Amino acid sequence: MDIIKRIRSGDDTAFEQLLKDHHRMIYSIINSFSLESGDFAIDKHDLYQEASLALYEAVFRFEEDRSTRFSSYAYIVIRNRVVNVLRHYYRTYREEGYSIDVNENPDCNIAFAVGDQPFLYHREQEFLNHYHRFMNGLSLEDRKIIEMRRRNLSYQQISDRLNIKKKRVDNRLASLKRSIREFIESEGI
Repeated sequence: MDIIKRIRSGDDTAFEQLLKDHHRMIYSIINSFSLESGDFAIDKHDLYQEASLALYEAVFRFEEDRSTRFSSYAYIVIRNRVVNVLRHYYRTYREEGYSIDVNENPDCNIAFAVGDQPFLYHREQEFLNHYHRFMNGLSLEDRKIIEMRRRNLSYQQISDRLNIKKKRVDNRLASLKRSIREFIESEGI
């Protein structure tokens, strides 16, 4: 195929054309999956970028001497990439759960969020309501530990400021992470 040879030789406009030609196929693959999961979802534009990268990789891995059409080959490569991204997302979401160590948005007072995946988002107000309900049930020391950790203070800095042992900070944070998971399960979040 002429367009594949042009892309392999470094013609960026050729790849733009190939992407345009496969645009509908990419979105049909993405739309074939359920992307919503409670308050969290995968952004379709991020999946489209992953699919675009897969299309680009397919250009260089495609062997023209086979009896397969490039579009068929690209479909499989793109679908596999989307499936892998979704698997990674769901595995991360299930295994990591909520973490008080994540503070992706410094302007937001949310001290816990799911993983550090760039394509995650949440319904902020509803999430803040849960957050405040959780925080109100904690001791003053635990609230201070979470707040300091949210501001990215190290365990040692928290220990020094609260005049407690570093191991206590570590133990309290481990306990708080379990408490967050239990709270989330009990609230049905």
